[in-house]
Amino acid sequence: MNLGKQEQLDLNGVWSFVFREEGLPSAAELAQLDYPQMETVPGCFDTSSVHRFARGCGVYRREVFIGGLCRLNIGGIGVRGRVFWDGRTLGELPIPFEDEEFVFEAGDEKAHTLVIAVDNRIDGSDDSLWAPYYDFYSHGGIYRDVSIGRLDRELRFVDCRVTTLDERTRTVRIDYELEGEKAGVSHPLECRVDGRLIYASGDGGMPARGNFTVNLPGAALWSVDHPVLHTLELSCNPAAKTFCAFGIRRVALQNGRITLNGEAVKLIGVNRHDAHPDFGYAVPVATVLHDLMQIKAMGANFIRGSHYPQSESMLALCDRLGLLVWEETLGWGNNPGSLKSRKFLDAQDCMARHLVRKSWNHPSVILHGFLNEVYSDCEEAEPVVRHLAELFRELNPSIPVSFATCRAEETERCVKFVDVIAYNVYPGWYVGDFLAEEFRPEDIAARLAQVRSYANLPENREKALLITEIGASTIAGAEPGDRWSEEYQADVDEEAVRLVMQDDRYSGIAIWLFADSRTFRTKGAVMRPRCFNNKGIVTEHRIPKQAYRRLTMLLRGGKNRKES
Repeated sequence: MNLGKQEQLDLNGVWSFVFREEGLPSAAELAQLDYPQMETVPGCFDTSSVHRFARGCGVYRREVFIGGLCRLNIGGIGVRGRVFWDGRTLGELPIPFEDEEFVFEAGDEKAHTLVIAVDNRIDGSDDSLWAPYYDFYSHGGIYRDVSIGRLDRELRFVDCRVTTLDERTRTVRIDYELEGEKAGVSHPLECRVDGRLIYASGDGGMPARGNFTVNLPGAALWSVDHPVLHTLELSCNPAAKTFCAFGIRRVALQNGRITLNGEAVKLIGVNRHDAHPDFGYAVPVATVLHDLMQIKAMGANFIRGSHYPQSESMLALCDRLGLLVWEETLGWGNNPGSLKSRKFLDAQDCMARHLVRKSWNHPSVILHGFLNEVYSDCEEAEPVVRHLAELFRELNPSIPVSFATCRAEETERCVKFVDVIAYNVYPGWYVGDFLAEEFRPEDIAARLAQVRSYANLPENREKALLITEIGASTIAGAEPGDRWSEEYQADVDEEAVRLVMQDDRYSGIAIWLFADSRTFRTKGAVMRPRCFNNKGIVTEHRIPKQAYRRLTMLLRGGKNRKES
C-alpha cells in the first residue's frame, strides 16, 4: 500500500547473525544466544558459503534508535518466523512470503534491540504451507524489506485504495481508513491527484472509514503501451497524510476474452520465480528490473508470478513498464490431506486477504490466482476452490480469479468455480512414458485443441482461456535434435506461442519458465538435473537460450522456425 513510507526508517543492511539447528527460539532462549556472524537483510542465509543448503533457524539482530508508538513492517520471510523487541516476543511470522506489520509501544526514545528469527525446515504435515515436494526451493531468510516508523497516536491512515469504475469518464472510487485516538469523530478530508485538489469534504468532515467517487477528466489511462501512473494524496491534518501511485484501467471478461479498458488483450509471456541462485528469494531490485526488462525486450506483455505473492518492488516496476501480472498465493499440488486441514485452509484465507490488499493499487495486476495444480479432481477440492474463488471476488470484484490446473478435462471438478480456465500442459515433454525422442508439432496442436474444446463446452464458453504453463527442459551442450537440447525446447515453446497467438479463443499463454530455478534436493529430482527446474528460456544467471532468441524473433515479427 505504500502507506506512510516517507516516514519509515529503512532497516535493510548488515545484521548480526547466528545459525542454530533447533527451531525458533523462545524469549528465554534468546538471552543465551551469541551472534558471531553477519548476514544481510534482505537475504537468505542458506545461499551463503557458510550455511549453504543448511536446515534450521537463522537469527538476525540489530539495534534500532526509536521510541513511542511504532509500526514495524517485514516484507516477507521463509519459512516461518518470530519477532522480538528488547527480548520480549512481539509476534509470529507464520506464512512464507507474507508481508506483516506489527504496531506496538517501542518504549523510550533510545537504542532498542530488534531480533527476527526464521526457520526454513519443512515439517511435511498436512498443515504445512510448504510441502517437501514443492517444485521450488524453501530458502531460509528475510526475503524482502524491513522498515519501522513512528506513528501519530491521534490520527493516521491505515488504508487507501483506488478503484476504476469507468475508464471512459475517468471515474474512480477512493476508499480510505483512519485509526487512532481521534478516529471516532469526523474529520475534514482533502484529496489531491497529481498535486491538484479534486475533493474536499468541507466542514462536515468524513468518518474514520469511508469512500467517495471523483471524475478525473483528461487523466491518462494505464495500458501496456502507455503505462501512465498518477499520484494520490489524502490528508486530514498536517500529521495524517498518505500517498500512493495508481493507474486508471479496467479489467473485465467479455465473450470469453480478457479485456483491458474495453479491448480484448492477448497475454503472451512467462512464468517467473522471484528467485535467483545467488540470492534465493531476496532478489535485489536491480536484478528484478533487469529480469523485467529482458522479458519486455522479448516482446512479452505478461508475467505469471509463480507460485507465491511477488515483491512490492516487482509489482511497482511492472506498473511502470506496462507488464501485466497474474498474482497468486502460495501453493503447489496440494493434496486431499491439506485440503481437509483447518490450519492450512485458514492460512489460505489469510494469504488471499493480504494479497488483495497489497496488489490493489497496482494496475499491472489483472488476475488473482491460488493453489497451483491443486488436486482439483478430488471431492475435497470442490468446497475449497469454491470458497477461495468467492472470497477473492468478495475482496476485489474488479479482478478475475482462477487457479492453474493440470488435471484431465474429464476428471476436473473445480473449473466451474472460477472466471478463467487456466491449464498447465506439457505436450512434447511429460507425455506417455516420458520418452518422446523428436519434436512433433502435431502433439502441441492436438493438446491445445483438446483444451480449447473443453473451454467451448456450453458451461465454459463465457470463461476466458489461458495456457498458464507449457515448455521443455534443456541441458547446455546437448546435441541438437536431442530431447534435452536447446533446439528441442525452442521448437516446443515457439510452436505453442505461435498457435495461441493465432487462436482467438485463447486469451494468452505463459511459457514455463523465464529462468532456470532451484528446486527440491531429494530423490524426486531425477527429472531435475542439477536440482534445478531447467525449463527456463534463460539460464539461472539470465543468459538467453535458443528459446529466448526464437521467441523474440516471433514476437517482434522477425523470422521464426516456420519461415526459415
